[in-house]
Amino acid sequence: MVICALSDLVGYIEEHCSCRGEVFFRGQRVDEPLLPSIARLHPKHGGLLETEQALLRQFMRRSLPFLEMRPETQWDWLAVAQHHGLPTRLLDRSVNALAATWFVVERPAESDHGVIWLFHAREGLVSDGGDYVDSSGKGNPFEIKQLSILVPRLVSSRIAAQGGYFTVHPSHDEQSPFRALEEDEHFEQRLVKLKIPAAIFPSIRHDLTRLGVNAMSIYQDLVGLCQDIRWRYAYAADEGPVMWEDGSERSLAGVRKRCRALQSKQGLSSFSAVCS
Repeated sequence: MVICALSDLVGYIEEHCSCRGEVFFRGQRVDEPLLPSIARLHPKHGGLLETEQALLRQFMRRSLPFLEMRPETQWDWLAVAQHHGLPTRLLDRSVNALAATWFVVERPAESDHGVIWLFHAREGLVSDGGDYVDSSGKGNPFEIKQLSILVPRLVSSRIAAQGGYFTVHPSHDEQSPFRALEEDEHFEQRLVKLKIPAAIFPSIRHDLTRLGVNAMSIYQDLVGLCQDIRWRYAYAADEGPVMWEDGSERSLAGVRKRCRALQSKQGLSSFSAVCS
């Protein structure tokens, strides 16, 4: 489905996300596979899985002076590291659809569209047939056998502000450690991809800001504050007097008209296989 306005997203959620169990959202400015950041790493020395653990050890040793509170478990450490940019086997999710949308439109698009992925979770622990991992200190994140959901302790203000959760991705072998989630037949019926055309980014960015979703509310720090102040006083690169290729003015009405035409062509996806 194509999203042409925030009302489309809200309407979709109301109609298709009433299943039992949580729906998690992930916003991506680029339509890339659902792979954790560690899967995209090219190690200088050793294998990927060996490098993954070395990265976390270094983070645990060197990050203490900068932490709001000390993590207690490996799950905590992974969550904090992921939220600050260290490559890990975690993939960010949120229960907040508007926060996920902000990550799509926060900056100008790099391609013709961004995406919001919706993932329908099964209730209960993995050991009981559900999707959730026991993060109370038991278990080893590097030894999980199936994709799981991590409910992190609120060890940083960012995790709390963003409604942050994570999917934890299992590693298979050193040669081909990770598989994109959307390519896994066990999960394809529980995933939906919503597309946001690049031309719509500015209007959705403005609408989110009116609803109190902005860089400051998302990042909860001085960097986010400065980003928000700058945006309020200066156009982003995709805002202002931009023209279409055919010379017509890029008005909001014109942009949405084109988007609606694309929307009608692509149709609707849903969790019907799960929620029926």
